Amino acid sequence: MLPTGERKGNPNGYAGFWGMARRYWRTGTYDMYRFLSKTAFVFALQRLVPEIRSDDLGRGGAAVLALTLARLVEEKPKRSSSANDANGR
Repeated sequence: MLPTGERKGNPNGYAGFWGMARRYWRTGTYDMYRFLSKTAFVFALQRLVPEIRSDDLGRGGAAVLALTLARLVEEKPKRSSSANDANGR
């Protein structure tokens, strides 16, 4: 059973939502900015995967970007090991 005021899919009626929103408003604002700006998204992503470029990402929704990141992370060890094999290491 849901607490009083909480509705499934509607966080506005839940008091805990507003406490979290007050505490993490900067993080939420930055997340929205990153979502709206591809340049900001790529810059933030480069902190995790330095060799990624804007051209590596296609246009799509958040799920598509998450899948792209997951594929890049999975491929990264393969890329580095094949590059090492080609260099004779």
